[in-house]
Amino acid sequence: QWCSDVFARGLTIRSDLERGVDAAGIELDGCRNVVVSDCLIETGADAICLKTNKTEGRAEPCEDVAIGNCILSTSSCAVKLGADSYADFRRVSIIGCIIKNSNRGLGIIVRDGASVRDVLFSDVVFEGRRRDYYWLGSGEAIYIAILKRTPESPLGSIRGVTIRNLRGSCQGTSLIAGYPNSRTITDVTLADVSLSMEPEGRPDKRTREALLVRNVNGLSVDGLLVSWRAGRIEKDWRHGLRLSSVTDFEVSRFRGRQGLPSTPFAAIRVENCVGGAVH
Repeated sequence: QWCSDVFARGLTIRSDLERGVDAAGIELDGCRNVVVSDCLIETGADAICLKTNKTEGRAEPCEDVAIGNCILSTSSCAVKLGADSYADFRRVSIIGCIIKNSNRGLGIIVRDGASVRDVLFSDVVFEGRRRDYYWLGSGEAIYIAILKRTPESPLGSIRGVTIRNLRGSCQGTSLIAGYPNSRTITDVTLADVSLSMEPEGRPDKRTREALLVRNVNGLSVDGLLVSWRAGRIEKDWRHGLRLSSVTDFEVSRFRGRQGLPSTPFAAIRVENCVGGAVH
Protein backbone atom coordinates (compact mmCIF):
# COMPACT_ATOMS: atom_id res chain seq x y z
CA GLN A 1 0.00 0.00 0.00
CA TRP A 2 1.22 3.51 -1.02
CA CYS A 3 4.56 2.21 -2.29
CA SER A 4 6.79 3.37 -5.14
CA ASP A 5 9.38 1.51 -7.24
CA VAL A 6 8.10 -2.02 -6.66
CA PHE A 7 9.45 -5.10 -8.45
CA ALA A 8 7.69 -8.46 -8.01
CA ARG A 9 9.36 -11.12 -10.13
CA GLY A 10 9.29 -14.90 -10.22
CA LEU A 11 6.73 -15.38 -7.45
CA THR A 12 4.60 -18.50 -6.96
CA ILE A 13 1.44 -17.82 -4.94
CA ARG A 14 -1.28 -20.41 -4.35
CA SER A 15 -4.45 -20.62 -2.26
CA ASP A 16 -7.50 -22.85 -2.36
CA LEU A 17 -9.72 -22.09 -5.35
CA GLU A 18 -12.84 -23.16 -3.45
CA ARG A 19 -12.21 -21.91 0.08
CA GLY A 20 -9.82 -18.99 -0.44
CA VAL A 21 -12.59 -16.40 -0.68
CA ASP A 22 -10.41 -13.52 0.56
CA ALA A 23 -7.07 -14.93 -0.55
CA ALA A 24 -5.88 -12.55 -3.28
CA GLY A 25 -2.53 -13.05 -4.96
CA ILE A 26 -0.97 -9.59 -5.31
CA GLU A 27 -2.79 -6.38 -4.31
CA LEU A 28 -1.34 -3.01 -5.28
CA ASP A 29 -3.13 -0.29 -3.31
CA GLY A 30 -2.24 3.25 -4.35
CA CYS A 31 1.18 2.24 -5.70
CA ARG A 32 3.24 3.71 -8.54
CA ASN A 33 6.18 2.62 -10.68
CA VAL A 34 5.44 -1.10 -10.33
CA VAL A 35 6.64 -4.09 -12.37
CA VAL A 36 5.05 -7.53 -11.86
CA SER A 37 6.44 -10.27 -14.11
CA ASP A 38 7.12 -13.98 -14.48
CA CYS A 39 4.71 -15.03 -11.71
CA LEU A 40 2.57 -18.15 -11.22
CA ILE A 41 -0.57 -17.26 -9.24
CA GLU A 42 -3.53 -19.50 -8.38
CA THR A 43 -5.93 -17.96 -5.88
CA GLY A 44 -9.53 -17.92 -4.73
CA ALA A 45 -9.80 -14.12 -4.82
CA ASP A 46 -8.32 -11.85 -7.52
CA ALA A 47 -4.93 -13.01 -8.78
CA ILE A 48 -3.57 -9.47 -9.36
CA CYS A 49 -5.63 -6.50 -8.17
CA LEU A 50 -4.91 -2.78 -8.49
CA LYS A 51 -6.97 -0.72 -6.07
CA THR A 52 -7.15 2.70 -4.46
CA ASN A 53 -8.69 2.09 -1.08
CA LYS A 54 -9.39 4.74 1.53
CA THR A 55 -7.62 4.29 4.86
CA GLU A 56 -8.19 6.85 7.63
CA GLY A 57 -9.39 9.31 5.01
CA ARG A 58 -6.39 8.85 2.71
CA ALA A 59 -6.40 7.37 -0.80
CA GLU A 60 -3.52 7.46 -3.26
CA PRO A 61 -3.60 6.98 -7.07
CA CYS A 62 -2.34 3.80 -8.71
CA GLU A 63 -0.22 4.63 -11.75
CA ASP A 64 2.61 3.47 -14.01
CA VAL A 65 2.09 -0.27 -13.50
CA ALA A 66 3.43 -2.92 -15.91
CA ILE A 67 2.32 -6.55 -15.61
CA GLY A 68 3.67 -9.23 -17.94
CA ASN A 69 4.51 -12.87 -18.58
CA CYS A 70 2.34 -14.28 -15.79
CA ILE A 71 0.20 -17.43 -15.60
CA LEU A 72 -2.94 -16.79 -13.57
CA SER A 73 -5.85 -18.91 -12.28
CA THR A 74 -8.60 -17.63 -10.01
CA SER A 75 -12.17 -18.08 -8.84
CA SER A 76 -12.52 -14.30 -9.11
CA CYS A 77 -10.82 -11.92 -11.61
CA ALA A 78 -7.35 -12.63 -12.99
CA VAL A 79 -6.28 -8.97 -13.41
CA LYS A 80 -8.56 -6.26 -12.02
CA LEU A 81 -8.50 -2.50 -11.54
CA GLY A 82 -10.91 -1.63 -8.69
CA ALA A 83 -13.46 -2.12 -7.30
CA ASP A 84 -12.01 0.01 -4.43
CA SER A 85 -11.60 3.20 -6.47
CA TYR A 86 -11.34 6.29 -4.25
CA ALA A 87 -8.33 7.66 -6.19
CA ASP A 88 -7.39 7.51 -9.87
CA PHE A 89 -5.71 4.87 -12.04
CA ARG A 90 -3.31 5.98 -14.79
CA ARG A 91 -1.02 4.28 -17.29
CA VAL A 92 -1.39 0.53 -16.74
CA SER A 93 -0.30 -2.24 -19.12
CA ILE A 94 -0.94 -5.98 -18.95
CA ILE A 95 0.96 -7.85 -21.67
CA GLY A 96 1.73 -11.46 -22.50
CA CYS A 97 -0.24 -13.30 -19.80
CA ILE A 98 -1.98 -16.67 -19.75
CA ILE A 99 -5.25 -16.82 -17.82
CA LYS A 100 -6.63 -20.31 -17.29
CA ASN A 101 -9.44 -21.92 -15.30
CA SER A 102 -10.64 -18.48 -14.21
CA ASN A 103 -14.06 -17.05 -13.34
CA ARG A 104 -13.24 -13.68 -14.93
CA GLY A 105 -10.32 -12.51 -17.05
CA LEU A 106 -9.68 -8.77 -17.40
CA GLY A 107 -11.63 -6.35 -15.23
CA ILE A 108 -12.02 -2.63 -14.57
CA ILE A 109 -14.67 -1.73 -11.98
CA VAL A 110 -15.13 1.85 -10.76
CA ARG A 111 -17.52 2.27 -7.83
CA ASP A 112 -16.17 5.22 -5.80
CA GLY A 113 -15.74 8.08 -8.29
CA ALA A 114 -12.23 7.48 -9.59
CA SER A 115 -11.09 8.11 -13.15
CA VAL A 116 -9.25 5.42 -15.09
CA ARG A 117 -6.99 6.59 -17.93
CA ASP A 118 -4.83 4.81 -20.50
CA VAL A 119 -5.00 1.06 -19.91
CA LEU A 120 -3.61 -1.58 -22.29
CA PHE A 121 -4.41 -5.31 -22.27
CA SER A 122 -2.41 -7.09 -24.96
CA ASP A 123 -1.44 -10.61 -26.04
CA VAL A 124 -3.56 -12.51 -23.53
CA VAL A 125 -4.76 -16.11 -23.78
CA PHE A 126 -7.86 -16.84 -21.69
CA GLU A 127 -9.80 -19.88 -20.45
CA GLY A 128 -13.04 -19.06 -18.61
CA ARG A 129 -14.67 -21.48 -16.21
CA ARG A 130 -17.76 -20.34 -14.33
CA ARG A 131 -17.85 -20.85 -10.58
CA ASP A 132 -20.88 -21.19 -8.32
CA TYR A 133 -23.32 -18.32 -7.88
CA TYR A 134 -21.61 -16.79 -4.84
CA TRP A 135 -18.43 -15.94 -6.75
CA LEU A 136 -18.25 -12.65 -8.71
CA GLY A 137 -17.93 -13.52 -12.37
CA SER A 138 -19.46 -15.76 -15.00
CA GLY A 139 -16.50 -17.17 -16.90
CA GLU A 140 -16.25 -14.04 -19.09
CA ALA A 141 -13.07 -12.70 -20.67
CA ILE A 142 -13.79 -8.95 -20.17
CA TYR A 143 -15.72 -7.04 -17.52
CA ILE A 144 -15.50 -3.22 -17.57
CA ALA A 145 -18.15 -1.26 -15.69
CA ILE A 146 -18.98 2.03 -13.98
CA LEU A 147 -21.08 1.51 -10.84
CA LYS A 148 -21.90 3.34 -7.62
CA ARG A 149 -21.11 1.83 -4.24
CA THR A 150 -23.94 3.85 -2.68
CA PRO A 151 -26.48 6.26 -4.20
CA GLU A 152 -24.37 9.12 -2.80
CA SER A 153 -21.10 7.91 -4.34
CA PRO A 154 -19.59 10.19 -7.00
CA LEU A 155 -19.69 8.95 -10.59
CA GLY A 156 -16.36 7.75 -11.95
CA SER A 157 -15.10 7.52 -15.53
CA ILE A 158 -12.98 5.33 -17.81
CA ARG A 159 -11.16 6.67 -20.87
CA GLY A 160 -8.61 5.18 -23.22
CA VAL A 161 -8.76 1.36 -22.90
CA THR A 162 -7.23 -0.88 -25.55
CA ILE A 163 -7.71 -4.66 -25.68
CA ARG A 164 -5.80 -6.36 -28.47
CA ASN A 165 -4.75 -9.89 -29.34
CA LEU A 166 -7.03 -11.54 -26.78
CA ARG A 167 -8.21 -15.04 -27.51
CA GLY A 168 -9.69 -17.98 -25.70
CA SER A 169 -12.79 -19.80 -24.47
CA CYS A 170 -15.56 -18.16 -22.44
CA GLN A 171 -18.67 -19.29 -20.61
CA GLY A 172 -20.02 -15.81 -19.86
CA THR A 173 -20.97 -12.58 -21.64
CA SER A 174 -18.09 -10.12 -21.85
CA LEU A 175 -19.31 -6.65 -20.81
CA ILE A 176 -18.26 -3.03 -21.32
CA ALA A 177 -20.87 -0.84 -19.61
CA GLY A 178 -20.95 2.80 -18.61
CA TYR A 179 -23.28 4.07 -15.93
CA PRO A 180 -26.94 4.14 -17.07
CA ASN A 181 -28.01 7.27 -18.97
CA SER A 182 -24.44 8.54 -19.18
CA ARG A 183 -21.32 8.31 -21.33
CA THR A 184 -18.83 7.68 -18.55
CA ILE A 185 -16.76 5.25 -20.65
CA THR A 186 -15.03 6.78 -23.68
CA ASP A 187 -12.42 5.79 -26.24
CA VAL A 188 -12.41 1.98 -26.14
CA THR A 189 -10.56 -0.10 -28.75
CA LEU A 190 -10.84 -3.85 -29.32
CA ALA A 191 -8.53 -5.28 -31.96
CA ASP A 192 -8.10 -8.91 -32.97
CA VAL A 193 -10.23 -10.43 -30.21
CA SER A 194 -11.39 -14.05 -30.48
CA LEU A 195 -14.13 -15.37 -28.17
CA SER A 196 -15.02 -19.05 -28.30
CA MET A 197 -18.30 -19.47 -26.43
CA GLU A 198 -18.73 -22.62 -24.35
CA PRO A 199 -21.82 -23.87 -22.47
CA GLU A 200 -22.08 -22.93 -18.81
CA GLY A 201 -21.33 -25.60 -16.27
CA ARG A 202 -23.88 -24.30 -13.73
CA PRO A 203 -27.68 -24.61 -13.62
CA ASP A 204 -28.41 -20.85 -13.35
CA LYS A 205 -27.78 -19.82 -16.94
CA ARG A 206 -26.61 -16.20 -17.38
CA THR A 207 -25.07 -15.88 -20.82
CA ARG A 208 -26.93 -14.13 -23.65
CA GLU A 209 -24.38 -12.37 -25.87
CA ALA A 210 -20.72 -13.04 -26.52
CA LEU A 211 -19.94 -9.30 -26.11
CA LEU A 212 -22.29 -6.58 -24.83
CA VAL A 213 -21.30 -2.89 -25.05
CA ARG A 214 -23.64 -0.23 -23.63
CA ASN A 215 -23.50 3.43 -22.58
CA VAL A 216 -20.15 4.05 -24.25
CA ASN A 217 -18.95 6.99 -26.35
CA GLY A 218 -16.17 6.22 -28.82
CA LEU A 219 -15.81 2.53 -29.65
CA SER A 220 -13.61 0.81 -32.24
CA VAL A 221 -13.95 -2.92 -32.87
CA ASP A 222 -11.52 -4.11 -35.52
CA GLY A 223 -11.25 -7.85 -35.87
CA LEU A 224 -13.72 -9.68 -33.60
CA LEU A 225 -14.22 -13.42 -34.03
CA VAL A 226 -17.11 -15.08 -32.21
CA SER A 227 -17.63 -18.84 -32.36
CA TRP A 228 -20.19 -20.94 -30.52
CA ARG A 229 -19.64 -24.50 -29.34
CA ALA A 230 -21.23 -26.86 -31.85
CA GLY A 231 -23.28 -29.72 -30.49
CA ARG A 232 -23.56 -28.33 -26.94
CA ILE A 233 -25.66 -25.20 -27.13
CA GLU A 234 -27.46 -23.08 -24.54
CA LYS A 235 -31.05 -22.21 -25.41
CA ASP A 236 -30.60 -18.57 -24.22
CA TRP A 237 -27.65 -17.78 -26.49
CA ARG A 238 -28.43 -14.71 -28.62
CA HIS A 239 -26.19 -12.16 -30.32
CA GLY A 240 -22.51 -12.36 -31.13
CA LEU A 241 -22.12 -8.60 -30.59
CA ARG A 242 -24.72 -6.26 -29.10
CA LEU A 243 -24.33 -2.47 -29.00
CA SER A 244 -26.79 -0.53 -26.84
CA SER A 245 -26.75 3.26 -26.39
CA VAL A 246 -23.31 3.61 -27.99
CA THR A 247 -22.22 6.77 -29.83
CA ASP A 248 -19.38 7.33 -32.29
CA PHE A 249 -18.58 3.70 -33.06
CA GLU A 250 -17.01 1.63 -35.82
CA VAL A 251 -17.18 -2.14 -36.21
CA SER A 252 -15.07 -3.81 -38.89
CA ARG A 253 -13.81 -7.33 -39.66
CA PHE A 254 -16.44 -9.10 -37.57
CA ARG A 255 -16.64 -12.85 -38.12
CA GLY A 256 -19.28 -15.00 -36.50
CA ARG A 257 -23.00 -15.55 -36.14
CA GLN A 258 -25.74 -15.44 -33.54
CA GLY A 259 -25.73 -18.09 -30.85
CA LEU A 260 -28.61 -20.11 -32.26
CA PRO A 261 -28.94 -20.02 -36.06
CA SER A 262 -32.61 -21.05 -36.00
CA THR A 263 -33.76 -18.06 -33.91
CA PRO A 264 -34.57 -14.47 -34.95
CA PHE A 265 -31.62 -13.05 -33.02
CA ALA A 266 -28.98 -11.26 -35.11
CA ALA A 267 -25.25 -11.84 -35.29
CA ILE A 268 -24.82 -8.09 -34.60
CA ARG A 269 -27.54 -6.06 -32.89
CA VAL A 270 -27.40 -2.25 -32.79
CA GLU A 271 -29.99 -0.43 -30.64
CA ASN A 272 -30.36 3.22 -29.56
CA CYS A 273 -26.98 4.05 -31.11
CA VAL A 274 -25.89 7.28 -32.84
CA GLY A 275 -23.06 8.04 -35.26
CA GLY A 276 -21.60 4.68 -36.15
CA ALA A 277 -20.65 2.31 -38.95
CA VAL A 278 -20.57 -1.46 -39.36
CA HIS A 279 -18.54 -2.65 -42.35
